[in-house]
Amino acid sequence: MFPNFIYKKYYYIKKYKKISKKKKTIFVKKQFLYSFCAVKNIFVYYKNFIYQ
Repeated sequence: MFPNFIYKKYYYIKKYKKISKKKKTIFVKKQFLYSFCAVKNIFVYYKNFIYQ
């Protein structure tokens, strides 16, 4: 159902957060912003999909 690249991105972010709790918190914050953008994109995608 999801566009493939978004799903991969999400999987990567979840995977990386576990590792980076010990390492780089700044990187996680950046990734969190990216994931937030991805969520917005999903909503836009579904809106467009529904209204077609």
